[in-house]
Amino acid sequence: MDMKITSAQPAGAGVRNWNPPATRRPPPVIENGRSLLSNVVASQIDLHVKYGGVFPEVASRQHIKTIYAIIDQALQQAHMTLADMDAIAVTRGPGLAGSLVVGMNTAKGLALASSLPLIGVNHLEGHIYSSWVYPADVESIPLAPQFPLMALLVSGGHTELNLITGHLTYKRLGATLDDAAGEAFDKVARLLGLPYPGGPSVQNAAAEGQPAGFPLPPGSPGRDLGFLVQRAENGRDASGAPV
Repeated sequence: MDMKITSAQPAGAGVRNWNPPATRRPPPVIENGRSLLSNVVASQIDLHVKYGGVFPEVASRQHIKTIYAIIDQALQQAHMTLADMDAIAVTRGPGLAGSLVVGMNTAKGLALASSLPLIGVNHLEGHIYSSWVYPADVESIPLAPQFPLMALLVSGGHTELNLITGHLTYKRLGATLDDAAGEAFDKVARLLGLPYPGGPSVQNAAAEGQPAGFPLPPGSPGRDLGFLVQRAENGRDASGAPV
């Protein structure tokens, strides 16, 4: 049986998208587990610019306003209706509680009204398995990732390096010790007077910079990552060294 899943998830669904999960909501329609029939994204970045980061309550309220409209749009793009679906998948966590509640309650309501199975998906596994997904209009179907493989997961505070030896078989080799990668970029951008979101702003500014302009310390040995950003006071960092 072909499997078509419409996902009412407010969290991010792709490892290649670096927007904070709480600021976007893509409800994709997927066939046979890999073929992406539609993927509508509602971004909230403009709403969070004045805060310099994600404001959880604002994110949750905006999800409520837009979730049904973008589910309808996703189904229209796939030229299907809810009656054509075989199941509904929804992010069950981890993530910001308010955003998860909106997606979960919406999916539960749709599943109950349509008598469809409801599949709870781990947010982080969703990111990893997006690597198996491909656009339905490609000329040739790409090969699925082969095991064993290494997965770099960058999703909010869940910045991890995982060894995957088979489906749903993971070994975490390292993780962030402090900030999330995206949070570090946002903090650096704020300190430099650059706009939110910090990732693109810092990248664009770096393109005009001098790669050898500052001496950088070597990375610490080991597999864990450190992104902690501390404000330099009076031209000196937390250790008292000049910056």
